[in-house]
Amino acid sequence: MNITYLFGAGASCNCLPTYANFYNRFNSFLEFIHKQSESNGTKEIKVESLRSAIEIVMKEFLFHNTPDTIAKKYFHLGDDEMLNRLKNTLIVFFLYEQSLGSANNEEKHLIDKRYDSFIAALLKPIPKKIELLENINILTWNYDLQFEICFSKYMDQYIHEVQDYVQSFPKIEKDEGNNYQENAFSLIHLNGIAFPKPHREADIERMGSFYEPTFAFAIYLSEVYEHLILKRASNKLLKFAWENMNPDYSLKSSHILDKALAIAEKTQVLVINGYSFPGFNREIDKELFNKMYGVKTIYIQSPQANDIENIIKSDLIEEGSTPPIFKNVGYWNQFFIPSEWSKVPDAFVGDIVTR
Repeated sequence: MNITYLFGAGASCNCLPTYANFYNRFNSFLEFIHKQSESNGTKEIKVESLRSAIEIVMKEFLFHNTPDTIAKKYFHLGDDEMLNRLKNTLIVFFLYEQSLGSANNEEKHLIDKRYDSFIAALLKPIPKKIELLENINILTWNYDLQFEICFSKYMDQYIHEVQDYVQSFPKIEKDEGNNYQENAFSLIHLNGIAFPKPHREADIERMGSFYEPTFAFAIYLSEVYEHLILKRASNKLLKFAWENMNPDYSLKSSHILDKALAIAEKTQVLVINGYSFPGFNREIDKELFNKMYGVKTIYIQSPQANDIENIIKSDLIEEGSTPPIFKNVGYWNQFFIPSEWSKVPDAFVGDIVTR
């Protein structure tokens, strides 16, 4: 069975903000930068530039619920400068969120630990070897690199090396190349990634590392922001899926969407975790579901499972097609492992429940 996971913001909610608390977390980011900017008695120019960018985004949150809708407004206004500024700021924000961990907030962790158990289940039972099951793929709407950061603890490698190993796209650095294996595990970020490409050799060691909330860290974040502006790198990393649509709703050429659609086409079991199918993603979701004509079962792991099932039935499944079987998963403390996962009987796999 080919199993595809479709992740939304809820899949990283134990570490990163969801739409419900994004404003508050972003405001904490602004407070940190403001505090560090004033910490030595004089205003640091680099930090002030980042603070100004954060304040602009904060003002937008007075009128918009999510960064995605802010981005879509800039897109339709043709304001490329503000769209790129937003992307730059989001990349630095997610670097901040995935670097400070519990030192910044006792209830927050550097990694959503559900990924750790999930990765443990994904590995084949081969001693002294890290090898992933081939019949599992992940499509995620999230900008974060929670999976890759967690996987780096298994391989003891840098994030960009982990991306190569798990076939994660888009990549932080290097060209995409022609080494993609369609019949192996892969992780596709539909909206790209909010994680910076290193601009110094030393930055490679920093990526995905733990930091204390200090002035030095604020300077580092400010330098990353400055580098993103100078190199115009954000659009290569963080590109919303709907930016790849033509006015007639056809898709532009995109190796990210091509890989996602190929995964959708071979999907037999779909597991949805933490994704609410917002309207601004609807056309891309339709493209994905149009390719999922072989899906037999859809598991929904969300408190809004009934609403999500109704959206899929009414808006995403073509009329007249054979509907899949829907099964609602009633817990959220682990990523669901369906019984179709492998030949292992329904039981506990590590600390992950299977059914």
